[in-house]
Amino acid sequence: MRNRLTLFLLLALPFVMLSCEDDDDDPMPPLRMEFVEVFTDSKSVVDYIMTDEGERLSPASTISASRPDTTYRCVCQYAMENGKCNVYDLRSIYSKKPVRMAESDTLWTDPMKVNSVWKTSRYVNMSLALLTNGQGSHAYTFVEDTVMTGTEGHKTAYCTVTHHRVGIDPESYTQNVYLSMPVYDYVDSGIDSVAVSINTYSGLKQYMFKL
Repeated sequence: MRNRLTLFLLLALPFVMLSCEDDDDDPMPPLRMEFVEVFTDSKSVVDYIMTDEGERLSPASTISASRPDTTYRCVCQYAMENGKCNVYDLRSIYSKKPVRMAESDTLWTDPMKVNSVWKTSRYVNMSLALLTNGQGSHAYTFVEDTVMTGTEGHKTAYCTVTHHRVGIDPESYTQNVYLSMPVYDYVDSGIDSVAVSINTYSGLKQYMFKL
């Protein structure tokens, strides 16, 4: 199977997208969709891809990115063929560490739909959905509200996912959004669990995970 690979840089959103088109009618192998870490070399070419299960994947084709020696957090659609990773779609997603906000800062919590939230070894991953018309823009932040210590000394970090709907954007159709919150610093600092709060159309929902 031959593929044409094209790299798009969308400046309005923090992601890199790789797409492909089939040149023939050969059947496609089973596709996988995973959250991954993507590592580039000194020439801004993807060196390898690491899954959350620790599997290291070597791309079958050259994939160019925008920055050298960088780790991207991405959603990847791929298929394994002859020991190589054929990448069909690769999108970088918001994945910055939780930050503390000043009391004077605005905590935007425009509602979103939640498809699923789950934890892997280094991240809390989220599949969310926006109601949008594609006219505005959307900004996200992971905010650390507080760290609390229980009676037995266990520590829990409480975080909120912020969502700011910027501009006029009527809620016309659903668009999926993927976010990934790093939690490895919490593990290294002795925090035992993390609670993630997301404002939805039916109210605030909280998801608790042991680290």
